[in-house]
Amino acid sequence: MSHDALVLLKRDHQEIRRLFRDYGRATGEEERREVVQRIARVLLVHSFVEEELIYPGIRASVPSLAPELLLASEQHRLAAVLVEQLTSSAATDERFDPKARLLIDLVGRQIEREEEGWMPAARQALGRKALQDLGADIATARDQAPQPGPGSRIEQVTSELLGHLPGVPG
Repeated sequence: MSHDALVLLKRDHQEIRRLFRDYGRATGEEERREVVQRIARVLLVHSFVEEELIYPGIRASVPSLAPELLLASEQHRLAAVLVEQLTSSAATDERFDPKARLLIDLVGRQIEREEEGWMPAARQALGRKALQDLGADIATARDQAPQPGPGSRIEQVTSELLGHLPGVPG
């Protein structure tokens, strides 16, 4: 198994896209809600790894990528708002499906920008060894990532992410 950080992130992206397709094929409110819960878990861990490990590591090594990484961070915050709203609402809510589709669109576009934008530039600037070293740290970061559930760190992380948005109580 490759420990190249960008390969690992792209695998996450493939899993996220698969979950998005699952949502599109889901029939019934309960099935859609379950898929959204799975999307929330995967996005939470993926965003945590990027925010805590990948973005700071790449930004320190390739400062010219800072604007793209900041944009990605802000997209994570917007996605966190939608995830929080989706996971705390009923699938019968008339806004559930539109919010889920908005989340899918937002994250899908972010994945495209990452894979076509900063990822190739980071690969060229960092090289194989640095990406493997960064990738080796991903397993540890995933173990430290918050998990959804009552009283879990997801509430703290979501609050922190939401707290950066003006007018949104953290």
